[in-house]
Amino acid sequence: MKKHKVLIAKEHIVYCRELSDYLGEMAIFDIMPFAHDGYETIQRIAVEKPDVLLLDAVLPKLDGVGVLKKLNAMGLSQGIRIIVMSPFSDDKLIEQLQELGALYVMLLPAVPEVVFSRIVDFAIDDEVSRRIGEDNKEEQRKELRDKVIANYFYGMGAPANLMGYQYARAAITYCVDHYDSQCFITKDVYPYVAKLYNATPKQVERNIRTFIEAMWNRGDIEKINKLFGYTVNQYKGRPTNKEFIALMTERSVMRLRQR
Repeated sequence: MKKHKVLIAKEHIVYCRELSDYLGEMAIFDIMPFAHDGYETIQRIAVEKPDVLLLDAVLPKLDGVGVLKKLNAMGLSQGIRIIVMSPFSDDKLIEQLQELGALYVMLLPAVPEVVFSRIVDFAIDDEVSRRIGEDNKEEQRKELRDKVIANYFYGMGAPANLMGYQYARAAITYCVDHYDSQCFITKDVYPYVAKLYNATPKQVERNIRTFIEAMWNRGDIEKINKLFGYTVNQYKGRPTNKEFIALMTERSVMRLRQR
């Protein structure tokens, strides 16, 4: 399988390294030595001919617009998939960059996960690499989802030794993955978890209820109160299974969208 040569052209070395480390973990990329100013960018392209150029619109000596103009004048832009990273949300600048050959203009700051997604979306033109890139992107999303849910459980002091702990996490994971469609706890969630763990829906419901009761008795009540607000008080007590799963799903989705 062909690897796509990626040139990162940006002044800030820390960001270059962070982005390089992230993209370098993907089997479809070969990260070239960085370029830190406009003229160095042109020299690298002339000699090494990257497949993908991640170009900062603001570079020393020669900015992104100047780099694209030079590349076009020298006939070096052909065959290069160019994504520009810009700190300015300026329609005229974006239009000019696109007219000069940028496939996409990304607003900075941008975390490596977002940069990776834009490369897959706009700069990969062979089907095998695109499919691998999409698989990598989905795997990253799942890892982040699992980490977010696990962190919430850890913060609340959830008793991980109970079977209901696994059932509750699986239920929330299912609801996060199906957030844009309606999830019914008895019709959809319990049967899914039961099938996953070779149990019955009734066992899933009972174990999750036991788990929630144990967490309310032994967990970090201050952090639980912070998360659940009105559902946790001396009059009402613990939330129902449905309330717990729904609120944890909402919190997890919000956190994922922030990331």
